Amino acid sequence: MCFFFCSNEEEKLLLLLMASVMVLLQLLMENEDLFDEDEEVDASKHRRIEAAEETPTSIWPIAVQLSCAVMAFCSLQQGAWWVKECSLIWHDYFLMHAFEDFRWRSCVAVPRDIFMWMVQVLSPRLKLQDTHWRRLVPVDVKLAACLHRLVSGSSYFLCSNRFGIGCSTLQEQMPFVLDAIIQDLGPLFLKWLEADEAGRISQAFYRRCGLPNIAGAIDGSHIKIKNPEQRHARDYFNRKRDQSIVLQAICDSYSAFLDISCGAPGSVHDMRCLRLSSFFRRVEAGDVLIEPLQTINEGFQLRPYLLGDQGYAMQPWLMIPFSIHGRSSASQQMYNRKHVTGRLCIESSFGLLKARFRILENGITSSVAWAAKLVHATCMLHNIIVKNRLGHDDISAVLEPTIRRERAARNLQRRQQGRPNSPDSGHDVREALVSLAYVYAKYTAIPFQEGMCGYALTASLLALHALNSETQAQKGNSRGCQQLNTS
Repeated sequence: MCFFFCSNEEEKLLLLLMASVMVLLQLLMENEDLFDEDEEVDASKHRRIEAAEETPTSIWPIAVQLSCAVMAFCSLQQGAWWVKECSLIWHDYFLMHAFEDFRWRSCVAVPRDIFMWMVQVLSPRLKLQDTHWRRLVPVDVKLAACLHRLVSGSSYFLCSNRFGIGCSTLQEQMPFVLDAIIQDLGPLFLKWLEADEAGRISQAFYRRCGLPNIAGAIDGSHIKIKNPEQRHARDYFNRKRDQSIVLQAICDSYSAFLDISCGAPGSVHDMRCLRLSSFFRRVEAGDVLIEPLQTINEGFQLRPYLLGDQGYAMQPWLMIPFSIHGRSSASQQMYNRKHVTGRLCIESSFGLLKARFRILENGITSSVAWAAKLVHATCMLHNIIVKNRLGHDDISAVLEPTIRRERAARNLQRRQQGRPNSPDSGHDVREALVSLAYVYAKYTAIPFQEGMCGYALTASLLALHALNSETQAQKGNSRGCQQLNTS
């Protein structure tokens, strides 16, 4: 056992040599009868058998010395883990230094400076320690490989080869990267509006469509998945017979997401998705969509509200358009046009999201929980891009077809699902908006302004509308009197 206390390689070599010599001498001593004469062989065999019977443990010293020799020889061999060779040339040279900004964004979705900022923010959560087995994968390589897979929709094999890491390594690290994006960047880029932001978004919506105090637009989009849980696989078939999960999102006038809920099966109706979401519980509890109030139509208090399509039920905080199947008045048609114009931002949001991150179009091959987490992370990245006021030139070629497909899929779903029952609680709000939209469209093209000037303008227009109605009524009465007098 003295072998284990040797401090250097020279002592181990000396011990190996001594053990080998001892084993050799022992073997020679026990087989010395091989060199005797033939007539002495029988006598020597007899003596050796008697000695072995008297000392049965004489073989153990040889075994111990031989084991020490084998251990010493094996310890001199430098062991190493076999790792498949990968190259980081594409990442270190082409991506980090040679690519211009346009090609960089086509690979990882965000510009170079924002990418480096993300590396700095996510490093405390993603950085690991070197081990005796292999060196750690740098944080920028992990993040770039994961973003490239989200952008391109390529397989783990292709992305890992491009970034010089193992396929299993990328598959193992991607959940950690997505968790870091959601937990560290989510509170910064995916949150409900503050008071000052709500006023700015409301003004932007009014400039877009002419309806006041809009907080956002809501809709749902189907995200294709593959191989969901077999026990409930039939629930994930949507109206187009594709397996999907529903992404419910609320966006502002700049197509940035304010709230998302993802993971409901593709067969679930839009209104049911809304009722199952945490946002609906927050609205019912009075946490959101309460302030600021605006006074319209001679004293009507208008709270913030969302714009939704006919897949939703009317709520005091959710306005839907009038049905196009029945007869509608001119004011209702005017309201529908303004409503559709204001709701276009949510279609643009879904189109931008799926055009930037092709993995959402190709289909996600994983569990439902993993697919929902991936969609959540892509919405975070979408908001990072939108809120940094980046251009859309890199995706203009695929944006319009994506929006058209989204619109056609939603129209098909609405026709097949039908319209849910609408409570009466939101009809008075919609009628007030119809009256206001009709007055504005008829008498002015001046943009709506918040504050006293806006309220004075509203009152003046309503007074003008009332005066015009009274004048027309008086004219009608005078004509009737004249006809009676002539008769």
